[in-house]
Amino acid sequence: MKVNLINRQDDIILNLDFIQKVSNYISDKFDEDSRCEANLILVSSSDIRQINNQYRQVDAATDVISFSYLFEKDREDIKKDIESGKQKHGFYTIGEIIICPMAAEDNALEQGKDWNLDLEICLLIIHGFLHIYGYDHEVEEDRAVMFKKQDSILEDVIRTFNLQP
Repeated sequence: MKVNLINRQDDIILNLDFIQKVSNYISDKFDEDSRCEANLILVSSSDIRQINNQYRQVDAATDVISFSYLFEKDREDIKKDIESGKQKHGFYTIGEIIICPMAAEDNALEQGKDWNLDLEICLLIIHGFLHIYGYDHEVEEDRAVMFKKQDSILEDVIRTFNLQP
């Protein structure tokens, strides 16, 4: 899957090459079809607060918000839309992940010395893709399934990119 990385913030200096590489790696865990794409957008605290308020009616900044274009219809209609989009345009956008690096940095600091911003960004990318693909954590049973999958992918990313937790 192709990931379009869009940096719309200048609060934190980020290694965008690393974020692009890790997001491509993570996205391929979900779909290896190069005709699918997702947008990964990095925004400021004020921008994510506005998005959170507009779409979730929560007037507060958050770390990640995902928009899935896969589960708005029944599965058969989705399959038809994806194939039609691929044939007509050569690609299909599955969704968008919006991350606030300032919130990610705060999260990383709360985790302690064994955690850092790169790990937190990886975690948020994984979390975002899981939401795009229909995982949720509103009820405990779903939460356990989602977080088990999230932890498994994160462990793989840590090994693959030699990140130190």
